[in-house]
Amino acid sequence: MKKNFLVAGLGTFGRETALALADGGGDVLALDMDVKAVDRVKDRVSKVFIGDVTDDHTMEAIGAFDVDVAVVAIRRHFDVAILVTHSLKTHGVKKIIAQVDSERQGDAILTVGATDVIFPHRDIAIRTAKRLLSGNLVEMLPLNENMAVVELSCPDEFIGKDLRMLDLRKQWGVSVLAIQHAGLDKHKKEAPLINPPAETILRLGDTVILLGSNEQLVRMSNKLKDHPFLDLS
Repeated sequence: MKKNFLVAGLGTFGRETALALADGGGDVLALDMDVKAVDRVKDRVSKVFIGDVTDDHTMEAIGAFDVDVAVVAIRRHFDVAILVTHSLKTHGVKKIIAQVDSERQGDAILTVGATDVIFPHRDIAIRTAKRLLSGNLVEMLPLNENMAVVELSCPDEFIGKDLRMLDLRKQWGVSVLAIQHAGLDKHKKEAPLINPPAETILRLGDTVILLGSNEQLVRMSNKLKDHPFLDLS
């Protein structure tokens, strides 16, 4: 039996999710207020609707509350995402997955009814970090026009300090996704630390995987001239 899906919001993430679900055999109802966004998927999903996703009467009329799974992909208008999520929960939708841009947004939308949240950039970045640490990728991978994941050999000024002391997010605006410790045995790598805790101390020979905007990464790279890790010029 086919599963029924609702995808509310047809930006890049919503559109690709709707198309992937449809290609996988799902019965997809796709919604957006933008005619062009709907036009991009109308020939490949089961049903499309152009209109106000916060109007409960309309949502009920088109069957939006009768789906097995709802995906709320309205990241540019988080207030709307909150309203839609709450409405879906109130009308009995069992599984609601919401796209968010921060942990704070994630906590908020879970409170009003989402059953799961997705941070597209963070989730992609973490998967990329794992691949970088396995040696399968080059030292830099762009995520989009503005964001990138980079691999950095631990600079001398970082050695012996923990992440809390370095506070790279505050100093440079970048996030540490993972750390590959050099290990005592040169021929045997330690398991990488994904989302390392603040008390993690950096050591000589460590590799650090960072996520940041191109501007932030360039600024950091220019400051760490003895340890450049990318060229975005």
